Amino acid sequence: MTRGIPGHMQKGKLAIIKYAKVLDCCLLVLDSRAPHSTWDRRVAARFEHKLVVVLNKASLADSQQTQKWVSHLAAQGYTALAVDAKEGIGMGALRRILESKISGRRPLRVAVVGLPNTGKSTILNYLLGRRATKVGNKPGITRGPQWVRIGRLEILDTPGVLTGSSSLKSPTLAALGVVDGESELTASWLLSWLMAHGPKAVLGRYDLTSLEPGGELEAIARKQGWLRQGAQPDLSRAAVGVLADFQSGKLGRWTIEEP
Repeated sequence: MTRGIPGHMQKGKLAIIKYAKVLDCCLLVLDSRAPHSTWDRRVAARFEHKLVVVLNKASLADSQQTQKWVSHLAAQGYTALAVDAKEGIGMGALRRILESKISGRRPLRVAVVGLPNTGKSTILNYLLGRRATKVGNKPGITRGPQWVRIGRLEILDTPGVLTGSSSLKSPTLAALGVVDGESELTASWLLSWLMAHGPKAVLGRYDLTSLEPGGELEAIARKQGWLRQGAQPDLSRAAVGVLADFQSGKLGRWTIEEP
């Protein structure tokens, strides 16, 4: 097992490797706000022209930056599109892309790959719907990933996998909620980034007129009334609140990484 990678992630990656030859298509699900950090260069290299890159959570990202990412990926030869699976945006286009790849009488075999919390499960649920039926494991693996049949699609359901270009200690992934991170350190990093790129969003959200570098969490905690015994600012609660606001879009639409 790869050091530092949780077991369920490693199992997902091993399943993709074992089934690579029988798969017709691989959906690589990225977070539109950080496509680079959620990219998997190994999956991209293994599947090459079979790859469809899905920039999910597009409603939470800067729309112009998302379009730049789609164009950037297309210029590299990938089929790429932006969606928001939770809102149902772009999912019809994704299904049409998959259906266009079906040839002959055999169903299209598809894997959906992505880090936890990139929306992989939501995309799977959309594609599978209520009429999906499990068709069992393919030869070679007796337990683990399941193949699920819906219409002319046969989808391999795997655990979330750790990407080859990402780190369990990445502040970007921690801010997105993809990996666990120390909340106060992550929130402080995020606030510093946001204040450098769009301070009005932060100040407006927390009804502040200014923030001193390094004192963002304390100021937000005091303004929101998040205090501990002795009227001390509850930095932990403030950090959790800031991260939740960012992840839900309450701090606006942001793209952390540019192409």
